[in-house]
Amino acid sequence: MLFGRDAEKARLDQLLTTGGALVLRGELGIGKTALLDSVEGDVLRVAGHEDEAAMPYAALHLLANRMEGEQASRLFETAEPDPFRAGLATLALLRRAKTVCLIDDAHWLDDQSARALAFAARRLEGTAIVFAALDEGSPRPRPEESPRPGLEGWPRSGVKGLPGSSLGGGPVPRLEGLPELRLGPLSDEAAAQVLDARFGDLARQVRELIVEEAGGNPLALRELSDALTAEQRVGRFLPMELDAEAPAVFVRRIRALASPARRALLVAASDSTGDLDVVLRAAGADLAAVAPAERAGLIRLSGRAIAFVHPLGRAAARREATAAERVEAHLALAESLEGSRATWHRAAAATGPDESVAAELEAAASEAADPVSAYERAAELSEDPGDRTRRLKAAAFAATALGQVRRGTALVDGVARLSADPSMLADVTRMRAVALFEKGSPGEAGRLLIEGAVPVVDSAPEQAAIMALQAVRYGSHAGDTALAQEAAVLLRSLRLPEGSALVPFVSGMAGLADFLAGGPPTSLASLRGLAAADGPAPQRLTAASLALIMGDGVLAERQIEGLEGVYALEVRAHAKLFVGKHAEAAREAAEGLRMAHELGHDRRVAHLKGLSALLAAMEGDEKRCRGLAEEAIAGGVATTASLGHWALGVLELALDRYETAFGHLSAIDHPVVALHAAPDLIEASVRSGAAEAAGPLLERFAQWAEVTARPWASAVTDRCMAMLVTELDARPDSGEELFVQALREHEKDGNLYHHARTHLAYGEWLRRAKRRGEAREQLRSALAAFHELGTRPWADRARAELAATGDPALPPLDVLDLTPQEAQVVRLAAQGLSNREIAARLRLSPRTVGSHLYRAYPKLGVSSRGQLREITQSVGTDD
Repeated sequence: MLFGRDAEKARLDQLLTTGGALVLRGELGIGKTALLDSVEGDVLRVAGHEDEAAMPYAALHLLANRMEGEQASRLFETAEPDPFRAGLATLALLRRAKTVCLIDDAHWLDDQSARALAFAARRLEGTAIVFAALDEGSPRPRPEESPRPGLEGWPRSGVKGLPGSSLGGGPVPRLEGLPELRLGPLSDEAAAQVLDARFGDLARQVRELIVEEAGGNPLALRELSDALTAEQRVGRFLPMELDAEAPAVFVRRIRALASPARRALLVAASDSTGDLDVVLRAAGADLAAVAPAERAGLIRLSGRAIAFVHPLGRAAARREATAAERVEAHLALAESLEGSRATWHRAAAATGPDESVAAELEAAASEAADPVSAYERAAELSEDPGDRTRRLKAAAFAATALGQVRRGTALVDGVARLSADPSMLADVTRMRAVALFEKGSPGEAGRLLIEGAVPVVDSAPEQAAIMALQAVRYGSHAGDTALAQEAAVLLRSLRLPEGSALVPFVSGMAGLADFLAGGPPTSLASLRGLAAADGPAPQRLTAASLALIMGDGVLAERQIEGLEGVYALEVRAHAKLFVGKHAEAAREAAEGLRMAHELGHDRRVAHLKGLSALLAAMEGDEKRCRGLAEEAIAGGVATTASLGHWALGVLELALDRYETAFGHLSAIDHPVVALHAAPDLIEASVRSGAAEAAGPLLERFAQWAEVTARPWASAVTDRCMAMLVTELDARPDSGEELFVQALREHEKDGNLYHHARTHLAYGEWLRRAKRRGEAREQLRSALAAFHELGTRPWADRARAELAATGDPALPPLDVLDLTPQEAQVVRLAAQGLSNREIAARLRLSPRTVGSHLYRAYPKLGVSSRGQLREITQSVGTDD
């Protein structure tokens, strides 16, 4: 299967339909042959051979023989047929064939055949001919280095008149004037797909390493991945020097070099920076020493940089060196460098335990790009068994923190084999629980944590507390209130040291367990302080999650700032949703989903699908929403399934299908998700004629809003109360004061989505009260906000309500030739925002905002900012 070649395949398919000629060009292993392999149907295929490159008309003889038999091939057996007649004969042959002709390895065509085929190709109509040839100067494998054998008995290369040598220095056969399509490197995404299709179990960091090393070359991807051991595939022994069976053409060139050039080449292959000064200094060489390698087409020098022309050239340089030479190269680089880079080279050169290097690696691990590898290599080099176990445990913790569950599990198994210490084994249990959780078994993971905590309750109470705290969280995800309560009981029984930083967490998480078991929202009060607590990255992640429970997206965003990893992406996506940044939330969720897939985090994949379904519901993408929501519900985890039901409920609510929405929203059985979704269920209850069900929901949500102290939650409480009062009280003015109060509260908080929902609900109320002018003002505000958020179905509802007020259905701003960003700026300026405020909202510079307004004025026929409000009120907004 082809990956990342859609455009090239489309070009080829078009050619096969219309007829004509095309020359595919690219470096060795770039995928030219694979593209030819993708051609289906009646195909005639031949390939050039170096053995026959000096034989006039050898390729045409083979082509004619395959097309029309021996009689036709005799046309090209004369010693020197006239080139023009040969071209005409080739053209006639191809026209009669009425088939697709594919010529691979066209760089090995004999000159006469190439000229005749090019002559015919320029005149072809209705028949397609495709050549695949190496770029000029690219290394060309000999026949014995290629899967296509030559013909026995024919002369070998080196015959006088050969159009190009096996080193690729001569001219490419004459296909000038024909349309060309050069195959460039695969994108990183396509390269990753190639590796996934070949090895579905590659660890993410290994995949990234190979993708970077291969440089988008499919052959390099194949060779480098094939050379991995089973342990390397799951991420052990990183950073590693990727080895591979390099094509012999590279080996031959390297072997032809003198010793100084080979040494410099090996040093360059061992250094990842491409810094020419470093390479020359470590190799004890100058530019003259590396010139032969440059002339041989193995390396490219540019300014102060050195790079291998082909990714497999680097692998060949390492493979041709002995173990002693590779060690020497790393030691030389270590002497030429400083800091962590020097440490890594010393670690790569070590052939046995070396405590000094192990200590250096451990010290550098916390700041390393790959801390897991640093700790793991430090463990391998440790002389003392205790140090080895401690460093291996640090590697396992780092892998777990980065979401590398498979790698962490393998490291944990190593720790368990090395130690019988109860505290160490409790840590092992904790990391195994993380793996179970990410694989989609939060309940099982939580019970494992409680079991693992019991042996260290007296000897290490803080360690036991951390495990029990985690068990409460896992019980929450599983919807297993008994598990959460059991963990809370354990937490309350622990005798933590006086002044322990865990004391407030014990209180807060025990309160969460009480809430999950049916306790009032006031049980969550102690989470507010924990959500604002500062600390290292893991503590900030936990704090951000607690902030989300409390509905504080602003605080969650602040806590998660600068943090990376799949968990951080998930939390950040939720936070963006809470503050009404839907487009950003969708991007974070999509990236988190991609990473979770790569890491094999089944639970997180399902959870992010549920969140993405909710965003799709708000955007009005019904098909995507239903597909994602169904997958989330099928995941079987309580939080995830509840997200799926919430998404379907919001979709139906926005589409005015209130009874169906009520059914989906009523199916939410996770207490925290049910709180967050309560406003939607209350609205669905009121609009579907089940207002009596809304009272208890509203009371619980109002209690939570009071505990969270977030203005948006107070505003939504007022909105829901206004809707319920309007439904139950026949007085004309019932509910209006609550709507007004809700809008005042919204001004204190930046949740644009709920602010727009309140504008819409109040506008609907005003229209039904026959106050159309006032209704239009509210509905236009709702419409502008929904448009800015990209929430199409809600925008449609607002537009329909506007039409019902008699508002003329004028064209949207985009019809007036404004770009989407100009339209956004105009709308915000019309609301009275300054350039600086608009810039902050849209993440632009004030100068860019001014430029957008400058261009928008003549399009709208206005000359001042004051006229914008009238313009934007007189037109709708686009979808």
